[in-house]
Amino acid sequence: MAAALLFCSAGAWAQTNVTSTYLDNADFSQGTLASPAITTYDYDMDKNNTTFCNLVDLESWIIPTNGNGKAGGPVAIGSGVWIGGEGYTAPPTNSDGEVTGNVLGIVSCWGATAQYTQTLKQAFPAGTYTIVLGVYNSKGGTNAIATNLIGFVEEGGTKLLATTKQYPVNTWKYEFLTFELTAETSGYVTLGYTATNTGSGNMPHLFISGLEIYNGALDADAYAAAKEEIRKTKEAKVLWDNAVKAANEALANDEYAIVTGADRTALEAELAKAEPTTVDDYNAATQALNDALSAFTAAKASYDALKAEIAYAKTFGVPTTAAEAALVNPESTSTTVVAATQTLKVLEYTSINAAYANDVTSLLGTWDKGNYDTTSSQGYVGSETYFDKWSGSAMDMSSSATVTLPAGKYVVKVAGRGHTATTMNLSVKVGEEEAVSTPFLMIGDTGKGIDVDGVTNFSDEATYSNNGTGRGWQYRYIAFETDGTAEVKIAINGHLVGSSWQSFYAPVLLCDDATYNTVAVVAAKKELTLAIENAPVVPTANVGIAAFQLPAAGVQEYANAISAAMTVRDYINSTLAEIEQAKTDFETAIAAYNALELNAPADGQLFALVLRENGDWSHDGKAVTFIANGRTGQGGYNIQYKAVPNKNMAQAFTFTKVSGNNYKLSQIDADGAVRYVSTGTIYSGDDYQLRTTTNADEALAVTVIPTATAGIYNLRNTAANAYIGSQDAGFFTVNSHINFQIVETTKPSVTVNTTAAGYGTVIFPFNGVELPSGVTANTVAIGADGKTLVLTPAETIKANTPYVIEGAVDQTFTGDAQGAELTYESGLLTGVYAETLAPVGSYVLQNLNNQVAFYQVADGAQPTVKANRAYLTVPAGSEVKAFVLGGNADAIQTVETETAQNGAIYNLAGQRVEKAVKGIYVINGKKVVIK
Repeated sequence: MAAALLFCSAGAWAQTNVTSTYLDNADFSQGTLASPAITTYDYDMDKNNTTFCNLVDLESWIIPTNGNGKAGGPVAIGSGVWIGGEGYTAPPTNSDGEVTGNVLGIVSCWGATAQYTQTLKQAFPAGTYTIVLGVYNSKGGTNAIATNLIGFVEEGGTKLLATTKQYPVNTWKYEFLTFELTAETSGYVTLGYTATNTGSGNMPHLFISGLEIYNGALDADAYAAAKEEIRKTKEAKVLWDNAVKAANEALANDEYAIVTGADRTALEAELAKAEPTTVDDYNAATQALNDALSAFTAAKASYDALKAEIAYAKTFGVPTTAAEAALVNPESTSTTVVAATQTLKVLEYTSINAAYANDVTSLLGTWDKGNYDTTSSQGYVGSETYFDKWSGSAMDMSSSATVTLPAGKYVVKVAGRGHTATTMNLSVKVGEEEAVSTPFLMIGDTGKGIDVDGVTNFSDEATYSNNGTGRGWQYRYIAFETDGTAEVKIAINGHLVGSSWQSFYAPVLLCDDATYNTVAVVAAKKELTLAIENAPVVPTANVGIAAFQLPAAGVQEYANAISAAMTVRDYINSTLAEIEQAKTDFETAIAAYNALELNAPADGQLFALVLRENGDWSHDGKAVTFIANGRTGQGGYNIQYKAVPNKNMAQAFTFTKVSGNNYKLSQIDADGAVRYVSTGTIYSGDDYQLRTTTNADEALAVTVIPTATAGIYNLRNTAANAYIGSQDAGFFTVNSHINFQIVETTKPSVTVNTTAAGYGTVIFPFNGVELPSGVTANTVAIGADGKTLVLTPAETIKANTPYVIEGAVDQTFTGDAQGAELTYESGLLTGVYAETLAPVGSYVLQNLNNQVAFYQVADGAQPTVKANRAYLTVPAGSEVKAFVLGGNADAIQTVETETAQNGAIYNLAGQRVEKAVKGIYVINGKKVVIK
């Protein structure tokens, strides 16, 4: 087979188009069109609300195989019908640029084959033939196909197929298959492809158009170029026709009749031009026409705004002659119309503020923001608070205030702005009268209107926020009059669409001079009322003479000041001077109250900080505890909530006043040094971390803040300006679980009294204990026989270490607590800092029947080990019931029968009973026979 390339450059091909001789429905114009979609899998039909799936029948064409994994069929050009996935739609034109007619869509996936074939109506005589068609890959799917099935297959099986594996997206590509037949040949034309093993989203979504058969060879490049020129010219003409239609409709539309100036004239001039003939001329003319149309339609908003502003200005008596002239001037442009509107707004501002020169906004009280939020990030000055709302969905907005004003004439003035798609109105309703409403101008978050001085301004000489571009703020006004009896409702009502916003400042209320004479006293009383309402509440908790309470005298003075201010406010004949003086006096009293210092603790007073969260936190009721060497660096101490207040533990703080209500918190550490709470900055941490230091200059100043609950305080880290609390067991600056009791405590005192028995147990929560001469503190070990105890005198007595005291002593020791746990083990001894039931099987030191010994604790007969005492635990397996103290100095005797006593009665089976009846019992470690 050989191909000869022949092409007539005159625009008509010398080769004969013989398509109809060999094929029917080659343009896919016949047959049922699929709509609204063709899915690759039949089970997707319901989900996509369609009755078409797989390969749809096409008249005169055959589907060799069908089933899931493929989709195809005839669809209308530009119809929006998709194949194989939403969005994979037919192109807007066919390969010749026509906007009507059909194309054949084909897609396959996961190795499936999508194919349409048609057997030639008669055999090709010997000769040269060219099959040409346009292929459009819609939206995506740029993976290579496995096998291209576009082409001709001879009856004998020889395949003449296109070799394209990947198709460009959203453009037409022409496939040319030129072949020479040396003899008459039958066969079929095939359209389609076999997919690779991937989903349809990665495969081409092909639309085929312009299938033709020529007798002879074609110059592929020339053919494609000519087709491209034809298509582009037709497409360009369609766009131009659409532009002409839109322009004529806009000019005839009554809504745009208000646009009478240069923008209308320019559009009419473009329409008067002759129709273009080339692609480039069409495109240029279409662009010029669309630009003129855009300017014309955009100008309507400017004209509408000027017309509305003229009507609006007239309600305030503002002169509008110049603005009305600009509205009808045939030479006006959008720019000049906007300038006329801006000039009118400046006149409004000047006129209204001159006629209503008195600001009496205080009469409105606190503005109810409704469902708006507050912010200060984009004000016309840039820092003051205003109301704002952003929403990702549509919603109605409302904010209002209802007041009764003194009789007179007023203007409410509000600065507002918003997203251009939103609406927002200012309204005023007086009594039963119909509400007066005016819309805000929503121009987005840029644009001049109010300068940084709060003045309506559009000149280039003024200063505006947002780097001089403004933030879209503009004033709206409503004038009204009241007789002093009717309620006045001032409201802001808006509507947001999806992903939009709007903002406004709290309304400003102005009045004329005549009204102000009446209003001044009312306004002054309103201000005094606001000052009273916003003043701190007189505390009833944490007031008195105790440490950290507010001094009662200062609180009473503040309460008296509130009462005095209320008296002046409520007196009907109070003068303006009296009201203003009362306000000044009250502000002075507030300042004095805010400066009150809590009662400072006395020298030597110690306090525990106890977390109080009403049982809603796992560490509720626990006191802050210093843990020596709990941290290898950063101060060598941890600060945690370990246990309930216990004077034996390191929980006693000294509060040293720094200034005002700020204190340094300290304890005496294990080395006898004063150790302060500090931040982590001295250890390369941050202000929020709480650590310890022995350098007083590095101590953290903590503010003590009384709450409204008696006995409850908050602590503020002055370095981080945040509350101290708990996020877990640690003492942190976290603003959570921040309520504390400050409970007075004392240094721990431990009394050792062995005068009666000669022995005792003890654990000291502090260092520095020195026993009298002849008295020793011993550690304990089990002898080699497993039945005796060996006491070894300790060289020094250490904190948090239990000992057996030997010798007669009756003495009380006091020190600075170092305990961090409730119990400590050392060898066989376990010391406790709170009363504890002795564990079953352990041994407690008792003097029973003048026999001092460690007696074993039986089940059901557990004696209580007092605070600062210890019990004995021996290795498992020992059958010794008691270890007797005294006698042999080297080895302490054992007793096989004694147990720890608490008055309990046991039978011989070891079971506890309520009372002894006839039989043999063990009472107080002795066998007793009851007859």
